[in-house]
Amino acid sequence: MTRQRVIDVAFALWADRGYDQVSVDTICEQAGIAKGTFYFYFPTKEHLLVRIMPSGSDAVHEAAAPLLDRGAPSEEIFESMAVVIARRLQRYPQPLVARAALETLHLAGHPLVVEGSSRFRMLAQRIFAAAHERGEIDPSYSASELAAIMNWTFLQAVIHWAERGLPHTQLAPLLLHRARLVLRGSSR
Repeated sequence: MTRQRVIDVAFALWADRGYDQVSVDTICEQAGIAKGTFYFYFPTKEHLLVRIMPSGSDAVHEAAAPLLDRGAPSEEIFESMAVVIARRLQRYPQPLVARAALETLHLAGHPLVVEGSSRFRMLAQRIFAAAHERGEIDPSYSASELAAIMNWTFLQAVIHWAERGLPHTQLAPLLLHRARLVLRGSSR
């Protein structure tokens, strides 16, 4: 619960004051924890920031799993994921989202980032494996490779949306558009 409290406090402070204006000391003070506790959970403030990215969240999986289980087309599954991701990211100021997405790229090999990214890739891999079975995509393309491409495609779309300050209503359609490009590029 302490870890989630730190996340909640930090996100609220960043949304209100901006990322650079909030120190680790301020987060700790507002969360009612010692600085050592903060560093037990997060090696740096940037590692906490990347938690904004929802690609590995339970909500994304909960949206996709029933569709995947009933054999829905891949496009429909990725659309449900896009809606959940957009809904989550729209809660934060776009400069904060852009910074979190860019930090995700910067910290791509760190276990805290790999965890969320891996969950998304594993889910996408299942979607592409099912698409192989249904004949939706060319079997010569690896489900694993397509999942990695989709992961980075979604991340790049989020950066594009956030850095350009596009309307919130455009994020889910942008994610879906990018998903369609990957799906159509890998189709038979």
